[in-house]
Amino acid sequence: MDELWYRGYRTRGTPTAIADKVVKEIKKRNLGQYAPRICTEPTKTKRPDELYFFIAINSEVIGQPPSEIIELEKWLRLQHINIFPASECIFQEDFKKHWLQRFREIAYTRQLAEWMPQAIETSIDYNPFDLSEEPVPDEKARQSYNHLLYWLSAHGNGSWQGYRSACKELKLEKANEPRFLFRRLRSLGHSEYIDEGHWTIAPSCLVKIESEDQDHKYFIAGGQSPNLINSFRNQEVTAQSNLGAPDSVFISFKSNLEVQTLLPEISRQLNTQLMLLGNMSKKIADLLPNIQGWQQSFLREISIFPELYKILKWTGKDFSKWVKSPDEFGMYKLTHHNVDGIPVDYYYFFDPGQGKWFQGDWYGLRYLANRHLERIPIFIHAYPENYFYIPIGDRIPDIYERSLILASGELPTIHKDGIIYKNVSLSLAELIAAKLGARIDRRNDVT
Repeated sequence: MDELWYRGYRTRGTPTAIADKVVKEIKKRNLGQYAPRICTEPTKTKRPDELYFFIAINSEVIGQPPSEIIELEKWLRLQHINIFPASECIFQEDFKKHWLQRFREIAYTRQLAEWMPQAIETSIDYNPFDLSEEPVPDEKARQSYNHLLYWLSAHGNGSWQGYRSACKELKLEKANEPRFLFRRLRSLGHSEYIDEGHWTIAPSCLVKIESEDQDHKYFIAGGQSPNLINSFRNQEVTAQSNLGAPDSVFISFKSNLEVQTLLPEISRQLNTQLMLLGNMSKKIADLLPNIQGWQQSFLREISIFPELYKILKWTGKDFSKWVKSPDEFGMYKLTHHNVDGIPVDYYYFFDPGQGKWFQGDWYGLRYLANRHLERIPIFIHAYPENYFYIPIGDRIPDIYERSLILASGELPTIHKDGIIYKNVSLSLAELIAAKLGARIDRRNDVT
């Protein structure tokens, strides 16, 4: 099914006149299936000589308009109607309330039934992987974090807007809190982000925790409920509200036979399928590519107009190098002022060989940029505690971090100027470090 998203334009004129002109051209070209809606700003604005409006676009790939729309944009430019900065791909949930009152349907389709205007607060957190300014979690919200996981589990899947609404209802929504929280949920194996507008809960499962003592210890990942948790007798709960996540629930068994016997019984009682997984941390790490492969496989190409932004290049310490036109590998901060005059920052990676911009999680982009600057990170592995320490400035891409988190079933903690992951064996630490081009310092502790 095609996905509906929006593209913003700027011109001169009145909302009614411009809307009439654009709608007429869209109908003339018979593009209603590709551009079913137009949204203009209110008639009374502080800029009498400027007008901003958005065209809703249906396409197979979000952010990539069909060729018919690209041809339409050529006509728009001839009418002095141009795309304005940072509006190449946004969503209805990012509009302000007063914009939602000025929609004009061009062609009604079944898809539009799911996108009827709703009164929601403005936000720019449609990209859950831009984690440049993560706030401090609220450790007093333990019950709310648990209830959010139960809500996700009960619904199974849904829209990003619905997820944000649930966070707000549970008072977990701060400045961009939903996207930071969702990353933690993904890292713990509870949920996954399907595309630019939807999420899904992972199947309920028990994930094996690696142990030198051959303990039969697991943690619950994926869909959860109080009934599921209470079905296990030998359980141990670790609160993680201070880290901004639901409780981690650990289950201990006496033997493999007990595991194999109890799981089918609980599945029947709860009428759900409870899966038994092995050491997923090691399995994921084995499948992951090196950092060059991550760049090729996990970054998403994005279309932007760099001449519309103020551009600063990552130097290895900060964004202090101003560039007019990027010509080097690296991470860049692109800044523009929105229609209210407020500066908005975006972070992308530029590949001069391809002449293309790419989007990814913020820590991953920074790590990749540092590697292109020939910076070699030094990680620390402490034995026998099996703590794995990574400097904050070298925090790794989220998919590699997920492998480390699944080794313990707990989120990492901050220690001095670094991050500590628990229960990471030396072999796992060496594997992750080798794929990321890092060195390992072996010690008895991380101090």
